Amino acid sequence: MPRVNGRPLSPNQALSATTNKSKVRPTGNSHSAGRYRLKFINVITQKSSEVLNKYRPVPRRYFESHMMCSLAPLHPFLVPRHYGSNFSSAMALSIGAIVTGDRDRRQSTSAYMMTLDGNCISWKSQLQLVVALSSIEAEYIAGTKGFKEAIWIQGLLSELKILKGNTTIYLDSQSAIHLCKNPIYHDKTKHIDVRHHFIREKVEEGIIKLEKIDTEDNPSDMATKKIRPNRPVQTTAQSVGRKTSSELPVKPQRISQKPLFHSSLVHPITDDNEMPFVSQIQRQSDYSLFSPSTPIVIDNGGETDPRVIFRNIVQRPRHKTTGETVTIVGDHDPALLKYFDCTRSGPRSAFDCNVVYQFEIMEYILDFGFDRLGAEGSQAVQIDHPILITECVCNPVHSRSKMAELLFETYGVPSIAYGVDAAFSYKYNQQRGVCNKDGLAICPGFTTTHVVPFIDGEPVYNGCSRTNIGGFHVTDYLKQLLSLKYPHHMARFTWEKVEDLKMEHCYISQDYGSEAQLFQKGTKEAEEKTRCWQLPWVPPPTEVLPSEEEIARKAAIKEKQGQRLREMAEAKRSSRINELENELHGLEFLLKQLEQVEEDDIPSFLSETGYVSKHEIESAVVKVTQSLRKAKGEQAESEEKTDPNSNEKFPLINVPDNMLTAEQLKEKRRQLFLKTTSEGRQRAKQKRQEEELERERRNQEDEVKRLENPELYLEQLQAKYKELYEKVEQRKRLKTNGGHTNGNNLSGGVGRGERLSAAQRERMRLLTTAAFDRGKGEDTFGARDEDWQLYKLMSKDNDDEDDGLDEDEAELARVSSRLQELDPTFVPKSEVGTSQPAEVPRFRPLTKEDFQIVLGVERFRCPEILFRPNWIGIDQAGLDEMAGVSIRRLPSKDQELEERLTSSIFMTGGSCLFPGISERLEAGIRMIRPCGSPIRVVKALDPILDAWRGASAYAASPEFLAQTFSKSDYYEKGEDWLRRYQFRYTF
Repeated sequence: MPRVNGRPLSPNQALSATTNKSKVRPTGNSHSAGRYRLKFINVITQKSSEVLNKYRPVPRRYFESHMMCSLAPLHPFLVPRHYGSNFSSAMALSIGAIVTGDRDRRQSTSAYMMTLDGNCISWKSQLQLVVALSSIEAEYIAGTKGFKEAIWIQGLLSELKILKGNTTIYLDSQSAIHLCKNPIYHDKTKHIDVRHHFIREKVEEGIIKLEKIDTEDNPSDMATKKIRPNRPVQTTAQSVGRKTSSELPVKPQRISQKPLFHSSLVHPITDDNEMPFVSQIQRQSDYSLFSPSTPIVIDNGGETDPRVIFRNIVQRPRHKTTGETVTIVGDHDPALLKYFDCTRSGPRSAFDCNVVYQFEIMEYILDFGFDRLGAEGSQAVQIDHPILITECVCNPVHSRSKMAELLFETYGVPSIAYGVDAAFSYKYNQQRGVCNKDGLAICPGFTTTHVVPFIDGEPVYNGCSRTNIGGFHVTDYLKQLLSLKYPHHMARFTWEKVEDLKMEHCYISQDYGSEAQLFQKGTKEAEEKTRCWQLPWVPPPTEVLPSEEEIARKAAIKEKQGQRLREMAEAKRSSRINELENELHGLEFLLKQLEQVEEDDIPSFLSETGYVSKHEIESAVVKVTQSLRKAKGEQAESEEKTDPNSNEKFPLINVPDNMLTAEQLKEKRRQLFLKTTSEGRQRAKQKRQEEELERERRNQEDEVKRLENPELYLEQLQAKYKELYEKVEQRKRLKTNGGHTNGNNLSGGVGRGERLSAAQRERMRLLTTAAFDRGKGEDTFGARDEDWQLYKLMSKDNDDEDDGLDEDEAELARVSSRLQELDPTFVPKSEVGTSQPAEVPRFRPLTKEDFQIVLGVERFRCPEILFRPNWIGIDQAGLDEMAGVSIRRLPSKDQELEERLTSSIFMTGGSCLFPGISERLEAGIRMIRPCGSPIRVVKALDPILDAWRGASAYAASPEFLAQTFSKSDYYEKGEDWLRRYQFRYTF
């Protein structure tokens, strides 16, 4: 039964206007729920929503009793069910903020949550409009925003007689609380906007009360974090204290103290049910059975793990149809290329020279790792296990603090410990007798290589050395060499394939010079060391020769098609002849009619025919006659025979100039130009015909001579070619040197004329004549064809051209072409002015050998950069030099200590898997050490896994918890404390 103020409300109780004289202020809304609206999360159930939706408008006169009656069904969800006339609980406001919640716009996220008697009644989470410069400023701005909302709700609840007392604001930042209470404005806070100082005035007035709350107990803190799709998120009801059915106590079964997790292989993450799920990583089902004290070991940057295996890379391709961006951890499966475009988004790593700096990518990797461990349900809200994570030597404090902040804030881990991967591997192998207590650990990694001295089982960081060379550079160098050697197969050399070739076939040579000479000489030993990679190749289909029946059938089809084309051409030619004959008869009939017309009536008669004069009709008759003879296959008559009316065509040519007007003189020059060009064309045509006849005659004579005596004819051609070539070259030299054969000038100086060639002097003479003889006498330029050669001689581009030279060059080209036809061994000399056609490259079909990738010198040339980084432009020391540098950096110069270190040189890391690297390193160190020094180089039992195994063994020991630090330690001691944090490896 509903109650008002804790008292039962009878369903039959009548409400009158005199029940309570206290009126409620009317508003523009006709629904009381519209005026007095509250925000609920996991508190107001579906039943209360139905009550609000079914509520009807109230009368115009609003009284408090009516309002309490309308809100009576909501009281079981607003506050706890207790009997009493008034509510005694005050409202509480929790404020939370996170700096740079939006990493693109660098805006912080502010959130607040208001509770009444422990139940949430309103909440909000949004980006701040301004950029906060610190976490204190972000909390300060969030407090002002939250308090402005609390003022309105406080007035609402006070008006409903539900709330008594002031509002308490809880902040998890002590510095932000002091900033709110400090009435003095300092230089460090003067840039904050004035509107955000509103909370200071209310604190001074005593309207609100500020208190400190721990971050773990702050319910609004969860609203500032991202909701990751792979991790269930804590519900608001759990955060504000309301019990749920999933909170029943579960007693975990303690099964082992073995560490659980190590990050690093490839697995695509997708939610599409139709897409292939090709994960090789099985999700663990026993996560809930481990004790919260069982640590999780993360070998950050490794490649394998006893439970979860994936590589530390992230790719974000787009869906081809929807354009949605998804996140893939590790290498993508080829089956995903059907759905996603993986070409525009390459794999990204969280590391830069083995230092984590992309923590957004690191968060994706950790999400996937914890998800593969089986962390789900209510236990996935936070990781209740200590974390032991490996790092590089001398990891920057910024990377340490960001990693700690990520693990504490995002995953809620109880404690963290950092350790060097090379140190864990060294200690693990030391316990198994591989290396001594004092020694050198050389760790060639993916992008860097470190050398760490160990004294009494602890690393000495003052003696560490590092070089920026590793397995990445070896793979990249091999990829570049293969791309240059086989450019047509460049698309085949993917990073993954080149990585496999490096791991399977590369090795370290003991003496690079002697090894390279073996391949240079092509010895049998070099052939045995050569490896061949056969690419996919499909042989071309063999050509099958057609049978005689097939050849006869195709010939018959071809003959039939040719006959049809000939018939079509004959029909077209006949049609063309008929058209020309009709046109010729029409023109002849028109000429006969024109002879009967009087002279004065000719223009009117021709106006209907389209012709202007009788001469134009006669010219048309000549053209049609020539076309008709050509169509019939007869030889056409020359223009001289068919065009006898040259005087009628150019009537003004023979008329003296003194008898012509200015217009007639202009027309005479035009007719003279047309006649000259017409006669020039006729002469050129006649000359070409004569040259053609002469060429045919000479070819016939040469053929007769060749048939009579082929050897004598070939000798004569060769002698003639030699004579012509020397003659042409001599004339070229004469024109270039100006006719002076003596190259020594003893007079001490030369004039302008002596420096010019003969062609240049002739050109200067022509230019001078053309400039000073202008306007003298009658201008008859152009009357002769030779006049137009003047421009050719005056041009700079044709200084070396001459008629005689052109004839000799033409004859030389003819003789050279004839020799190439008769003598296959003839090689023509370089001929100036003649252009030889480029030889068409012959097509050679591709064979199986064209798709073979041969690895010879590349097998040991690429790993050699570990000892000679200057080959790829890195001016740093190699592995053997780094060992000597680390020994020299030790504070103690004890000879006995140095001998103990060199007698236990330990190698770990993926790049020490090359065959022969231990012997080569030992030989290199022996060269820089005194004679007789003990040197022993050993490898880890498992160079890739031993770092994780050493960390796992230490995490299972009782001394592990003493090496960890909690979230409270991190926030209390600050970021600078991590600079002094060092892990102790002796246990």
